[in-house]
Amino acid sequence: MPRGYRISGQSQILPTTGGVDRILVESDDGAGDVRILVDGTSTNANVKLVPKGTGGVAFPDGAVATPGIYNDGDRNTGVYFSAADTVDVTAGGVRVATFDAAGVTMQTAGDGIVPAAVSGTPAQHALYQENVPKGWAMVTVSAGTPTLADSFNVSGITDTGAGQVTVTWDRDFANATYAVSVALDNGATGQFPGYGNQLAGSVDALAQHVTLALTDPAGYHVIAIGDQ
Repeated sequence: MPRGYRISGQSQILPTTGGVDRILVESDDGAGDVRILVDGTSTNANVKLVPKGTGGVAFPDGAVATPGIYNDGDRNTGVYFSAADTVDVTAGGVRVATFDAAGVTMQTAGDGIVPAAVSGTPAQHALYQENVPKGWAMVTVSAGTPTLADSFNVSGITDTGAGQVTVTWDRDFANATYAVSVALDNGATGQFPGYGNQLAGSVDALAQHVTLALTDPAGYHVIAIGDQ
């Protein structure tokens, strides 16, 4: 096809391969699109863009509501390029993920990457639903009063008594059989950590003295892993 070729109505390219009789290049005046159609006896004919040598196929940058690469009939869902060295994915005109040299960033507020459940023997270093920490809390204690200093998936804490604080999960676990680990900041000599009253929605962190009495530590560290 010579440079400066102009499409007027419908033009044909006659291939020499079997199963494809002609390739139609059409101008769709109603939609303002140019379509390339494959016609012939072949039931399924793929269309391949094959550059020469190290050449590539260039696509427009597009935008979040009009991605440069999209599915026919779904104009606001696809892939676009918001900046150099950046690939973005949009769904329904909303950016949902960005891929760049820093890694992958989920863009929709509140959403994250949800790994699959394990099946059989876990793969080495793989991320699964079962091995992701689902909640943690760092609680400081001053003059007998616990304060939630930082946390994830914790809606709040309750001062249940000396040496005991209840951590309430924001999103509950599926049941009460999840794993819990408790550690203590420096407190009274002879203290050791524990937990109790474990429910799907909460767990008690304990600080117990060797005399078995519950005594306040300087702080609690709580982490939980299990099915939600």
